[in-house]
Amino acid sequence: MKKLFALLLISGFALAFVACDSAKQKAQDASEAVEDAANEAVEEATDAVEEATEEVKEVADSVANEAMEAAESAVEEAKEAAEEAVEDAKEAVEN
Repeated sequence: MKKLFALLLISGFALAFVACDSAKQKAQDASEAVEDAANEAVEEATDAVEEATEEVKEVADSVANEAMEAAESAVEEAKEAAEEAVEDAKEAVEN
């Protein structure tokens, strides 16, 4: 009976040792998987931020170009209006 009990204890400890080692490996694998997923998420977020930054820069450049063109057009119209006013004033003085 003692031998049977001793064999049962040895088997139990061996099983516990194998089970703990297996659980430890699974926990380590899970930890590595979480770390890999976190790194991938950070990379994706970084890429998304870089893309958004580029889009914002492109839109800002486009708006700046449109504003510059509008300002140049307004200056040109103001010059033409001033020239017309000068011509009208010259005609009024001559008459």
